[in-house]
Amino acid sequence: MNPIGRRIKQLRKQHKLTQNDVAAFIGVQRVSVSKWESQSDVFNTPKGEHLFKLAQILETSVEYILYGRTKYHPSTQHQPILSVQENTGLTVNKIPVIDWDDIGNINKSKSQKIYTNQVVFSHLPNTNQSFALTVIGDSMVSTTGPHSFPDGVLIVFDPALPVTLSDGIFIIAQINQDMMFRQVKFDGLKPYLHALNPQYPKVFEPFKVIGKVTEMQMPLP
Repeated sequence: MNPIGRRIKQLRKQHKLTQNDVAAFIGVQRVSVSKWESQSDVFNTPKGEHLFKLAQILETSVEYILYGRTKYHPSTQHQPILSVQENTGLTVNKIPVIDWDDIGNINKSKSQKIYTNQVVFSHLPNTNQSFALTVIGDSMVSTTGPHSFPDGVLIVFDPALPVTLSDGIFIIAQINQDMMFRQVKFDGLKPYLHALNPQYPKVFEPFKVIGKVTEMQMPLP
């Protein structure tokens, strides 16, 4: 492995990114990232816009990737969210993907951290407390409405956003010890949790809002 590939791989692992994560951000195939890291010949060196985007996602400089120059101090502590700036001024946020079992740990202690090896990227204005979850099951699948969340898609929710219960918003809700992804609907003045799949019942029990769901990310076939 040449020095350039070694530095790329080291930084990628330091930031707990997969080759797929890096490829998705830059807009290339995973095999391209693999070739950059293996560096079998000069043609496998990232160039141009790809090189600049690689430096952005790895939070370093082009000079460090190519020559090992500039002072670079890799972070030793996982951070829930990181931002990088595109040439257009667009902020791209790195959001950790957590398990449903981890939701209850989010607000237990400000010093408690949730560690994960998977992240997604978003250009939406989420706060630095955002997390992503994988939808499980078909309770939020709709065949008639404008929204549908099939099994396996990723949703981003933000526990730090202030939430005013209004008809139609999507939330992560807690009932007793159970967490669920539902839409808020109203029966008169009383809010309830609505599943988009009509085979699932409405939930009228009191619930706690863990966070507002701000987006869905679905991989293409």
